[in-house]
Amino acid sequence: MEKNLKDLYFVSVYYSFDCDSPLYVFSTEEEAVAFIRKQYQDELNIECRELEIDMSVSEKDYSDYGLFVNISDDGNFARIEQVNDDSSFIEWNLTTLRNDL
Repeated sequence: MEKNLKDLYFVSVYYSFDCDSPLYVFSTEEEAVAFIRKQYQDELNIECRELEIDMSVSEKDYSDYGLFVNISDDGNFARIEQVNDDSSFIEWNLTTLRNDL
């Protein structure tokens, strides 16, 4: 059975350093949230490696390295921002065409 567009979940990913802004489509909110959480963690791991942040450092101390991170408790929003000479960020947003999230 084909799903109605209003029954789908969309994750937009915005890169401040790129003109592409991909949109991913999921059948369930759980799939979309899992995608955001995995993407967030993967990107956070990359940033920590690049900035040479020991993974034992608490996220609240990342700001000491110019890294600001945020993921909502429900996983519908996440953002990783690196503030330095060439500041950039990645942001994930979950929505539906119903806009009830």
